[in-house]
Amino acid sequence: MIYYGSQTKIDYKRNYFYHEGDEIIVMQQHCGGENVIVYKDALQSNQIFEFESRRHPDYPFALTFYVNGLIDNRLSICCESRYKHNVRLSGKRGLFGIVNVQKSKACKRCRAELRMKKLAKLKAKNKPMSADMLSTDSNPTEITSSELIMGRAMTSQGRHQSASQLPIESNQQKATTDLTRNINILNENLLSEL
Repeated sequence: MIYYGSQTKIDYKRNYFYHEGDEIIVMQQHCGGENVIVYKDALQSNQIFEFESRRHPDYPFALTFYVNGLIDNRLSICCESRYKHNVRLSGKRGLFGIVNVQKSKACKRCRAELRMKKLAKLKAKNKPMSADMLSTDSNPTEITSSELIMGRAMTSQGRHQSASQLPIESNQQKATTDLTRNINILNENLLSEL
């Protein structure tokens, strides 16, 4: 994280009252009720600092930032992995910013959203394939004379479908089974993560 410092500059000698810089305390609500100090130090403006999150699994990520004993900002979200790098908290006048998030583990909600995005991509990826197979200019029910002869030969062997419909149905079935297989693999991966 980074401490940007106060936007207002005071002309008196602050070292009579404070240490070198501002006293920064970061408290984290790690398991629903109890607060823990995860960082405490005096910082200058534009100084980078780091701390380790102590969030318990299945609890939200909640931080409170104190500057010289006063609450400056409260940050609350489902997990650490939601925050992007190089983001200033509380808008352009915020005193704190996130520089980097490392070793964050996504919560159940974020993992489920990621899984849904992957499924949507798979569906979108497989949809154009089946649309290309059934283009508007080719009618699968239209039968030419050579296909009619092949269709009659197949009917005599016990099959009741025309030759023109067989490849289309098998390609559709293949795309459907591939999609089902991918969905099952993603569900198994999600269950193994839980």
